[in-house]
Amino acid sequence: MNVFESVIPDYVVATIPLLDFLFFRVAYSVVKVLINSCTVFAKDIQGDTALHDAVPRNNDDIINMLIACNDVDFKLKNQKGFNVLHEAARCGDIKLVTTVMSYIHC
Repeated sequence: MNVFESVIPDYVVATIPLLDFLFFRVAYSVVKVLINSCTVFAKDIQGDTALHDAVPRNNDDIINMLIACNDVDFKLKNQKGFNVLHEAARCGDIKLVTTVMSYIHC
């Protein structure tokens, strides 16, 4: 358990990844630290990763930090069968669609 998990209630840690929980509750610098110290692409109970969640929130800084991670898998699907490309297209984010397509070699 890291310092951030020690202040989060157990029921929250058990149901959603730490990065998802903290997306809108902490400063950019804290998210940056978490990306370097947590399992970034853990899935929540809906099968979403932090990147799945960042796309509809249109948070370019967080999206760029997540894309820069070495273990990013753009093909991971949530329980609805959507990967990050699907989420970007659904939200109409053409720039992100293009970026994701360049990584997954569509």
